[in-house]
Amino acid sequence: MKKIILSLVLFSTFVCFSQGRITYSVSFNGPDFSKLEKKKVPKERIDRIKKAIRDSKDVEALLLFNNKESLYYVKEDMKNDSKKAINYTKLFAGNNEKFYQNYNDKDFFYQTGVLGDLMLVEMPPIKWKLTQETKKVGNYICYKAINLDSKDQKTIAWYTQEIPVRYGPKKYFGLPGLILELQESSNFTFTAIKIELNIKDIEIEKPKGLKKLTAEEYKELIKKNSPFKN
Repeated sequence: MKKIILSLVLFSTFVCFSQGRITYSVSFNGPDFSKLEKKKVPKERIDRIKKAIRDSKDVEALLLFNNKESLYYVKEDMKNDSKKAINYTKLFAGNNEKFYQNYNDKDFFYQTGVLGDLMLVEMPPIKWKLTQETKKVGNYICYKAINLDSKDQKTIAWYTQEIPVRYGPKKYFGLPGLILELQESSNFTFTAIKIELNIKDIEIEKPKGLKKLTAEEYKELIKKNSPFKN
C-alpha cells in the first residue's frame, strides 16, 4: 500500500512539473579584454566590441514545455526600432529562431531562415559532464554540468532535479532536470527569472520548414552561399 501511495505522489509531482513556462533573462557579458590585449588585438577592434556590448540590451526568452515537447524562442521586442544598433544579445539568444525538442519522437531541431526560406536544422545530443557542485538559482538547488562539446568546455549549465524535465534554453537539453541558468562560452548568460509550473493548456506549435537539414548540411549550405568564400 505504501508503495502505491509513493508511486502516486511521484506521478502527480511529475505531471505537475512536466508542464510550464520559463522566462529567461539573457545578458551579454563580453570577452575578457585583458586576454585580447595580451593577444595584441588592435585597439580599434576592442573599442568596436566594447561599443557593441554597450549597445546590446538584455532580452527575455521563453521556454514552453509539457511532458512530451518544448519550444524556446526570444520574446518579441514591442519597442522595436529599425534605426537602433544591432542587439548582439538578441542575435545570440536565438533572434528569430525557434528551438524545438520532442523526446517521444526523438526529434530535436531549430527553425531558421536560409536564403529567404525557413529551414529546420537538427540539433545533435550534447555530451555533458555532471558534477556534484551546487548553487541556488532562485529558490531551487541546481547542479553544475559542463558541455564537453563546447570549445575549452566553457559552456556551463545549472539544472535542478526539483523540476525533472530534460529541457533548457536554445540547443541545450538532455540533463536530468530543467536548466535554470546557462553560461554560454563565458560571453552570454541565460537566467530563469520567472518559473510558472502546472499551467493548464500549454500550447506548443511545432515549427515548420521547407526541409530538414543535418547540422553538417546546414554548415555546408551557409559556406556555399557565403559572400566571403574564396
